[in-house]
Amino acid sequence: MNVFADRPELLGASAEQLAAYRALVQQAYHLYGSRHFAHYDFLYALSDQLAGKGLEHHQSSENTVNPIAFTDWNHAAYERDLLAHEFTHSWNGKFRRPADLWTPNYNVPMQDSLLWVYEGQTEYWGFVLASRAGLWSRQQTLDQLALAPGYDQ
Repeated sequence: MNVFADRPELLGASAEQLAAYRALVQQAYHLYGSRHFAHYDFLYALSDQLAGKGLEHHQSSENTVNPIAFTDWNHAAYERDLLAHEFTHSWNGKFRRPADLWTPNYNVPMQDSLLWVYEGQTEYWGFVLASRAGLWSRQQTLDQLALAPGYDQ
């Protein structure tokens, strides 16, 4: 995990916090049963100067969250699944791509009938991994599932 922040004091992650992120990686390997990359990098920005986002790649992800992600852990809880979500995209979307989201080149538009697999299923497994890794408590996980679109149907 490569972390940078707007100010040095925002980088104060505790041993417990880092252990949860290490557990995230191990839980993903247990869940998916394979590793299709030589090395994976989480590029993790703690910033209010950059737009909050996650962008998945095959062997890395670019992730930006609230700058207090480590220093005010309890108030930044609901962004903790971002790395789990983007890491899951390495398997669900990059390594295995829904059929009509694959295109032979950039001149052919993607179709989105299977976008629910790419994003919806990835969101679900991101929640599961965040919970299993200890990034969320049981109650935080249940709260997020209750708030997620489509889970109340």
